[in-house]
Amino acid sequence: MAMANVSWESNLSKTFASSVNQQSLEDAAELIVDVSLDDQEYHSIFINAIDQGIRAANDGDIIVMGFINKSGYKVNM
Repeated sequence: MAMANVSWESNLSKTFASSVNQQSLEDAAELIVDVSLDDQEYHSIFINAIDQGIRAANDGDIIVMGFINKSGYKVNM
């Protein structure tokens, strides 16, 4: 899978960019996790990107909020 050799930032950005923004952010994240369970490699990549994103956000890095905002969802920076 091509995403395996890409940074977590790129993986997380692509994940949010490809999610459907008509539903809540929580629903979209749940759907992505459910879909990823069918492909263990993708699941591992997704979980790593989410974990790294949470750590970065907790450390005050606003890059994650930028990814979310580009997807059509809006969070305050």
